[in-house]
Amino acid sequence: MCDQRWGAFGLKIFILAAGYATRLYPLTRKFPKALLRIGTKPLLDHVLDSLSELPDRELVVITNALFANHFAAWCPPGVRLIVNESTSEHDRLGAVGDLLYGLRQENATTHPESCLVVAADNLLPFSLFDFWSEHQRTDRSLLCAWHNVDPHDRERRGNVEFSAQRLVRSFNEKPSPAPSEWSTAPLYAFKQDALELLATYLDEGGNRDAPGHFVEWLVSRRQLAVWCAPESPVDIGTHETLARARQRYGP
Repeated sequence: MCDQRWGAFGLKIFILAAGYATRLYPLTRKFPKALLRIGTKPLLDHVLDSLSELPDRELVVITNALFANHFAAWCPPGVRLIVNESTSEHDRLGAVGDLLYGLRQENATTHPESCLVVAADNLLPFSLFDFWSEHQRTDRSLLCAWHNVDPHDRERRGNVEFSAQRLVRSFNEKPSPAPSEWSTAPLYAFKQDALELLATYLDEGGNRDAPGHFVEWLVSRRQLAVWCAPESPVDIGTHETLARARQRYGP
């Protein structure tokens, strides 16, 4: 059974798993993408494995009402499950809306000093401990970027330019052409001053669908920093990328 308590201390981690993955139909028409098997276990278990090296974790998985029963059956001890009211693509909150919903379910009036935000549909084959340690050393929200040699793939992701001190100069969500060779992974360490702008962003009509849209809006309002990952995440978005992931990690 999921742990429904929320402690006052520890690293707060929000795992976004409320999407409908229409590009993977029919596999995900009645089943969540995050629980599809990659190798010997569900995709989301691989994500939890990546997070296991982080100390004092408080894990929150945010999903929708349509798939709530699947997540409840899966949910291991120590993970809190937050379910929004969405039952279809037509009433979804979007990833940014889901994050704000999860934060408000945790505390209706204040946000944590910082938190880690992770997508449930990406395998992260690098150390998250290094990423979080870098975040602890800075007073800024932190993006995870990787050197992307594929110019076409760069146009499908967040694109970041940064200084020698790894401070963000510009950020564009899925630009064409992409001005930088650095793409961002769906991994964010947000400080409280960034989290407090989520509601403003959404109230102003900001795109709800991907955190990268919020980051693009945020860079003109807060100074952000970059941590450079040694390799790319493994994004599970289509039947082709799912097949490649299963070739790498097992069928």
